[in-house]
Amino acid sequence: MIAIPTLAALAAAVGNAFRIQLKPTWTEASTLWGVVVAPSGSGKSPSMDAALRPILDLERASFEKYEAELTAYEAELADFQTLPKKEQRRASKPTPPLLTRYRVGDTTVESLGAVLGDNSRGVLLARDELAGWFGSFDRYASGSGDLQAWIEMHGGKPTVIDRKSSRNPVIRIDRPSVNVSGTIQPEVLRDQMSKAHFASGFAARLLFCEPPTRLQRWTEATVAPEVTEGYKQLIHGLYAFPCGDETDVLTLHPHARDFFVAFYDENRRLAFNLPNGPLRSALMKLEAMAARLALVFAVAEAVQAGERPTEVSLTAMVRACRLATWLRYETARIYEKYGFERAAMSRDKRLALSLSESFGYTDVKEVWQVGTSAAYKVIERLIEARLAEDATHGAFTRLVDPASHTVNYHAFFPSWAEEKTGV
Repeated sequence: MIAIPTLAALAAAVGNAFRIQLKPTWTEASTLWGVVVAPSGSGKSPSMDAALRPILDLERASFEKYEAELTAYEAELADFQTLPKKEQRRASKPTPPLLTRYRVGDTTVESLGAVLGDNSRGVLLARDELAGWFGSFDRYASGSGDLQAWIEMHGGKPTVIDRKSSRNPVIRIDRPSVNVSGTIQPEVLRDQMSKAHFASGFAARLLFCEPPTRLQRWTEATVAPEVTEGYKQLIHGLYAFPCGDETDVLTLHPHARDFFVAFYDENRRLAFNLPNGPLRSALMKLEAMAARLALVFAVAEAVQAGERPTEVSLTAMVRACRLATWLRYETARIYEKYGFERAAMSRDKRLALSLSESFGYTDVKEVWQVGTSAAYKVIERLIEARLAEDATHGAFTRLVDPASHTVNYHAFFPSWAEEKTGV
């Protein structure tokens, strides 16, 4: 509940200051999209607050500095405007101050592009409820532009954003960096995740975590002050690294490379044994996530050592791959729990899989909850899509096999205890 938003906060603090190089043609930024799945009243807000508090401190200081600079700017501008026109042409017009942003709440790509244009390090999208973000991509036809822009930003690829403004209709962001931290309620997640999220690869980029719901009891325990202060100093130390036009690239220590290669090969083997579908897509992104986590841990190590990072240590890589392994289990568990394998299918295929091997129009009426004429139209669609065939005399045969579309996730993952003893 606390760790996932904390990882996103750490990644945002690294931002565009550093990248990790896995090989000459493969580098990764620190971008992480963490989503905590939890019901209302389970402590989501306090957990988010704990993770974001050091960033909120920096944000507050930034606004205070901006307001002071804005007051001075307005005074200078007023003096400038009192000058005669000849003197105005010879003098330099005051430049308005820029607000350093750490966090955004608006999920529209247009507003985000304007913020990124003035903040080269990047920003953190932090929301107590991410339902609005998920819902903005519900209609693939109208939301595909924003969806693709978000996917490009996750990869740190140059992004072009069209705006309604006639003065500056296009914004180009060479190095977009947007980390995401937020929560979503289980029933909302089940309703919001659509075929568009899976078909585009958006869902595969999300790091899901669903903590167990436990009975809460009163306790006098609080976080130790030295832990709170240590976390604050770590976040502030990460932001203290300058972020210029060029990004520093961290290479892998030879032992870190060996460990990552072993993790990569194991993860690819597991993905290869899975059928094509949402979970396989998620696993194919997991090596990049491990690399990004290693980058965050390596820069954090440097902050605590009072040094500037130059490479990713074995320790940072082991921690990252162990965490990525845990996320692999958690992703599989959540995908299975919410039936995401079928959520990525077409509506007709889901209908076909819910029918018996031999069915009639009355079965379609019951499953689809439609009238007789609509049921026959549905059957025509199933036949055209080769999901069913006419067996004559009002009977139809399902051609799609449910067994081939059901993933026993546990068969592909050894138990966590076995994994721990084997490393």
